[in-house]
Amino acid sequence: MRLSRLTCNQLDRPLGVDSDTLRFGWVLLAGPGESAVQTAYRLRVRDEDGGLVFDSGRTEARESQQIVLRIPGLLPSRVYRWEVCVWDGDGKPSVWSEASSFATGLLPPDGWEHIPFLTARAPLEERLRNTFWFRSDAVLPKADGPVLLHLTSIGQHELWINGARAEGRPLAPSRSNLRGFRRALAVTYDVTALVREGVNRIGVWLDADWARSEDAEPCFAAALCAGGIRLTTADGTWLCRRASTEHTGGFTWSDFGGERIVCGAENGWLDGEAAPPVWSEAAVCGARPRVASDLTDGNEISGVFPAVRTEADGDAVRIDMGQNYTGQAELIVRGAEPGKAISLEISDKESETCSFH
Repeated sequence: MRLSRLTCNQLDRPLGVDSDTLRFGWVLLAGPGESAVQTAYRLRVRDEDGGLVFDSGRTEARESQQIVLRIPGLLPSRVYRWEVCVWDGDGKPSVWSEASSFATGLLPPDGWEHIPFLTARAPLEERLRNTFWFRSDAVLPKADGPVLLHLTSIGQHELWINGARAEGRPLAPSRSNLRGFRRALAVTYDVTALVREGVNRIGVWLDADWARSEDAEPCFAAALCAGGIRLTTADGTWLCRRASTEHTGGFTWSDFGGERIVCGAENGWLDGEAAPPVWSEAAVCGARPRVASDLTDGNEISGVFPAVRTEADGDAVRIDMGQNYTGQAELIVRGAEPGKAISLEISDKESETCSFH
């Protein structure tokens, strides 16, 4: 009998768990003549160095899903590996499963309480309409283990490290209730492959997204951790500048507007040559949301497809995608002069503008 499809909090190798009480699960795969009935299990958790953190011992249980266990002594921003074995209906033990893992987020009591939420130094109306870039430098000692970056935002974000976008879910974080500034969801990124010893340039792109319709203030907070140690930025500051995209139109049912994009404005935003007054120091956001880890499967790109029809329409170009979909459009514009603005008007009805739902 083998064990497969190990999950923690119903996810495969979750990043950013924010409690020491976890829910484990596995699937039994019985071979010919083997009992497919579980009568007991034993689960072990080990730290990054292989040290034993938790051992349930033999525990009588027929359930193999939603096994709730408290794992005392978990440390923040660490990766833990776990494995399980079971006993079948004949009392025979299985082999140990292949190890799975989970990573902790910023655990209480410190958590997010001492990390400032940052926003652009601009009127709220402008922050709701425009996207912004933020950047800072962090000094990283030689890291022998995983390096995690925890990022929470009111609005959508993208994370960039040393000029490369961190792999993760598009349109992050997941949708949450923002009305009344109640809760922000935190995404944990494994950035081990993107960082280097010494100075690292961290970039965050921020769009207000649903904050436009829910009386919330777009902002973000970030923490870079190596070996469980929270690293500060090189000079303790984040710089900010307006990005290339501006939201146009409304942000309500049947009128979610469009975008105005300034060509070339994103060039060099993570490089070092840009100097004030292009960049200004970010502002600390006055209100603080409650933060919870974004422990969902999140969004993922399920496919890429081209437009089915492109035709000139006066001074504009009409692009027909051929289907309704939820996702992102990639538009390549050749020969556009830097500073030239391109307006995107999106609709799910050919006869109407900015009417998509």
